[in-house]
Amino acid sequence: MVVGAYEAFAARAADHRSGTTKQDRVRNYVLNHAGPSFEMADVRRAVPGVSDQTARLVLRELKNEGLVSPSGVGRGTKWVRLAQ
Repeated sequence: MVVGAYEAFAARAADHRSGTTKQDRVRNYVLNHAGPSFEMADVRRAVPGVSDQTARLVLRELKNEGLVSPSGVGRGTKWVRLAQ
């Protein structure tokens, strides 16, 4: 458990030092690390320090690009990553 926490911390620190924006971090998580179906809560856990508004903005952009699709509305919305 400690090793996993340290690796997560190291990854976040590397993102911060590399100049990666919060939007880039959300986009990277959704496209490369999230499961085929995920919720906003998954994004919150995976990309701490990013507001829900920023995450929604990125999800909207990805939806417009045809990379994800929402399933449902409101709090229960699940997002589905589409084939790339």
